[in-house]
Amino acid sequence: MSFTPAPIATISSDVLSRLKSDDDRKRFVIADAANSLARYAVAGLLGRKSAPNSNHDVYALVPDKSARSARDLEKLGAKLIEYKCNDPADIRRAFKEAAAPTLILLPPQSPDLVVRTAMILTNTAETVTNVIMWSSIGTEHADALSFAGGDNKNDDEGDMYPSALLLLKEAEELVLHGTDTATTPKKGNPKKRGHAPKVRRCVLRAGFPLQHFFALSPLIMNRGIIPFTSDAARIAWIEMQDMGRATADLLRSGALPEDWDGATRVLCAPESTSGPMLITAANEGLSHPLAFAKVQLTEMRAFLLQARMAPFDLSLAMGWWRLFDEGKLDVAAPELADLLGGPDRVTPIRTFFAENEDRFVPSHLPLGARNEVAIISDMAALVLADVNASQQPENGVPDSKKGAKWCLIQ
Repeated sequence: MSFTPAPIATISSDVLSRLKSDDDRKRFVIADAANSLARYAVAGLLGRKSAPNSNHDVYALVPDKSARSARDLEKLGAKLIEYKCNDPADIRRAFKEAAAPTLILLPPQSPDLVVRTAMILTNTAETVTNVIMWSSIGTEHADALSFAGGDNKNDDEGDMYPSALLLLKEAEELVLHGTDTATTPKKGNPKKRGHAPKVRRCVLRAGFPLQHFFALSPLIMNRGIIPFTSDAARIAWIEMQDMGRATADLLRSGALPEDWDGATRVLCAPESTSGPMLITAANEGLSHPLAFAKVQLTEMRAFLLQARMAPFDLSLAMGWWRLFDEGKLDVAAPELADLLGGPDRVTPIRTFFAENEDRFVPSHLPLGARNEVAIISDMAALVLADVNASQQPENGVPDSKKGAKWCLIQ
């Protein structure tokens, strides 16, 4: 898949003067704010109630202000701007209305991710001088994941739905290597010609999000287990609220630091963890302990299908689990801890599970008479039978618009 790099529009003198008139405030615009990650970006930029960033203004570009997800962003303090995501003129109008120099780009969670990302970058009007894209761990291995789900290339969906990680990698290329029009001489009087400010760009790859386990919540609550596809492989993880906080800290001056320009960084906890280690840490925050269960990739996919994930989310999740199974998500990166002010400022696994205990505490005690692997294997067989019998459309491609209960990040 190949796309022509998208130019990022530059900032003009009249817009610059408008921004300078409000120097004491920092303005950010989030697109696509319909992305399920938007709440973490908004919360991070605006700060917590106990320590709000009172001089920050966050504008969220949404296709429908009345949508529940949009109203949730508004409750967090974001200022909503409705726009037509496939209309270049309306995208430019929305960016001009926000008049924000910093764009937090959350790629659309859909198969047209790359096209829509290019459209946003090409039509950022004359306001944006900083672009920070949120991406995902694993995109560096995306070329090996050209299909969507499961663990073999004969999967029914595999040849019909592209890898979400591969799409994110294409979008990263657009952000980092798009044609820079900032050095184009201005039209008009030659004496007034000059160079507009350079657009700074950066890609932040989030580690494996702990919020992913929300999708497995029914299984965890019913069986008292958390499934992993390996008991030895380690994973670089992140609590997504830290992603928002780190982004805010990165932009504390209102602009992307020069040494981050053109960078691709992974934001994750300073130490990776294995499945059993993660569950041990989780149990420190839970009133009822959970158990580890090793499963096959096909079984993991069955559970995610039962959660009625949209195809894009399923593709991204299965990309993670395949790479985890191959030991490719064991990353050591200090940037998250550095941005937050030290390793002790990174949200611990136990805190995440304690704060979300109502989504993980088993609804009944473990059966005990059977081991976890037997339980989960039998359950996976039932799920696969149920999916094959009642949830697959006639053409074999899941319909993301029918009965989709779970976003990847809740």
